[in-house]
Amino acid sequence: MSRAGMLMVGMVMAVTGAGCAATLPAVPGKGGPAWYELTSEHFNVWTDAELGRARELIDEMERLREVIVGVAFPTAPSSRILAIIMRNDNELRLVRSDQLSIPVVLTTPSPLYQPIICFSALSNMMETDVALNFQLSRAISSAVLARQPRWFTYGLATYFQTLNVDIGNTRINVGNPPRNGTHPKRVGALLPVSKLLLWGVVDQTTFDARVYNTSWALFTFLINEHRGELLRYIDLLEAPAVTVDGRDPSQAMREWAAAFPSLPIDRVDHELQGWLARGKHLVVHYELHGPAAPHTERTLSDADVHAIEGFLLDDERQQQAHVAASLALDPTNVLARLLDLSRRKVMPSVAEASATAAAHPDDWRAWWLEVQARRAARTDDPATATAAARACALIALNPAVRTPPDLCAARNAQASSP
Repeated sequence: MSRAGMLMVGMVMAVTGAGCAATLPAVPGKGGPAWYELTSEHFNVWTDAELGRARELIDEMERLREVIVGVAFPTAPSSRILAIIMRNDNELRLVRSDQLSIPVVLTTPSPLYQPIICFSALSNMMETDVALNFQLSRAISSAVLARQPRWFTYGLATYFQTLNVDIGNTRINVGNPPRNGTHPKRVGALLPVSKLLLWGVVDQTTFDARVYNTSWALFTFLINEHRGELLRYIDLLEAPAVTVDGRDPSQAMREWAAAFPSLPIDRVDHELQGWLARGKHLVVHYELHGPAAPHTERTLSDADVHAIEGFLLDDERQQQAHVAASLALDPTNVLARLLDLSRRKVMPSVAEASATAAAHPDDWRAWWLEVQARRAARTDDPATATAAARACALIALNPAVRTPPDLCAARNAQASSP
């Protein structure tokens, strides 16, 4: 397992140059690289990377997910993340507004409504391993737990950012303390936990850089010394928030008290400081001897590639050109239809949406398009309810999906991830 390959994650941003927009390679039918879709149990990959490299990466991502979920979410249901893997850093720069090749992650993007990771298959950014681990942990945790306090999100991601592979690629070590070079990083001043729990719940301007130190310290302390209670806390987070936006200070305190009876909020700071000074830091070792993760493969069409490039680019003219080209080649392309609706506000006709759903019966977004088209046409008939039911049934198969408004009301009771 290559160190660079297993740690590459990110998300797409837009790019515009000075006076003209950057362009991605041509679609395969016009001389560009071939694009593939690889689908495993927990990842769906779209890539123009060399196919052998893509196979290595999907296997490595599956193994990393196994470790992260095994440590923090042992009872998590299966869920799937979308990964868009660019061939190299140059391509990745074309879809980032800052033109850097350092990946980031987006957890609930419209119009696809599921965590998306975009990264370079062949990157020169070896020094960014720690930051990339951080982003991968965020993406995976978002896929298995929709509602997360901000301290939990960043504490978990910082805990896993030091994940590393032993020489020989036979074992993953999890839980090493953060480091500055070859030396352990000094933990600076901490924020009172009673205030940390309200990060993202009350005015964020009351917090400073201490939240990151405290988030890592608290999560690491809990997973080392109170793992059973931490898992109980995660169970409580799976319940819907009391308020629509999740900003309920009293709920944050009630959930802490319910999950951590041995750590009353007025004692946890003392216990945390004591552990940092004298406690035992546990490093978890995972052996890597399993077979490669099974997956399926298919070659993407020019229509698919046009739609993907339209999704990646934020330049309006390029975006519209790619979407138009995709629909000209395949009027039932789901992503192109979604982009036309979400970005240009062009609603498909009922006939167009129905044809798209018929062509892609296993894609919940195709059925959602039909629901929207029928509602826009004020066609309140059994077919609308049937399409909505089909969309919701497919959504239920992937807990990573963040259900759009006005669809599957029971799932929409959950607050979105911070």
